[in-house]
Amino acid sequence: MEEAKALQVRAAAEAHDILWEQFCAAEGKVSLADVPLPSTDILACVGMSDPAQRYKTLLRRWHPDKFLQKFGNRLAHDQDDVMNTVKATFQQLEKAHKNVSQA
Repeated sequence: MEEAKALQVRAAAEAHDILWEQFCAAEGKVSLADVPLPSTDILACVGMSDPAQRYKTLLRRWHPDKFLQKFGNRLAHDQDDVMNTVKATFQQLEKAHKNVSQA
């Protein structure tokens, strides 16, 4: 059963990476609904073959300063909501990474 879950999470992570690339390539203003937020399983890197590398990628992707630098000029009227969500996502990643690192 765990192997099936790991396969599911890897597939979800790959799908999320595609959505992320599409988000990065898009033009025009974006709102919170446009941001491809990762699922809880992806945030936890459950079943990832190299969780350390995955966390590094996700932490860089969701770092609030880096996100704002990359997308700040494209954020629509709900910039505060977007950035609060980005910060919360980053904090979840940091916490999960810390838990995995200590295990």
